[in-house]
Amino acid sequence: MGGTLFAYNEPMNGHTTKTLIKVAMLLVASFFMQSCSMLRRSHHEASAKVASIDKMIAIVQPELNKNERRLVASQISNAIIKHKIEPQIIVAIIDTESDFKANKVS
Repeated sequence: MGGTLFAYNEPMNGHTTKTLIKVAMLLVASFFMQSCSMLRRSHHEASAKVASIDKMIAIVQPELNKNERRLVASQISNAIIKHKIEPQIIVAIIDTESDFKANKVS
């Protein structure tokens, strides 16, 4: 089967090779664009989730500054993905146990 690509044993010529390379490049480009789109969507969804958690924290602990809230919200966002738990539960536990004070031990 040397020099053949197709099941019906059509020998590859320069035109066939160029066409196959173009098809492969288009498939790779298409896959890359889909991957980038998924990453952008994933990043946007993650940012929206962090913003939502930030708002929850602001309700229960309005005295926390924005940077602290964002940091904690980001960490909670990572935890809810890892442990598959609702963010409201984590926010409630942190609020109850430590009032969002990093140095407080319960």
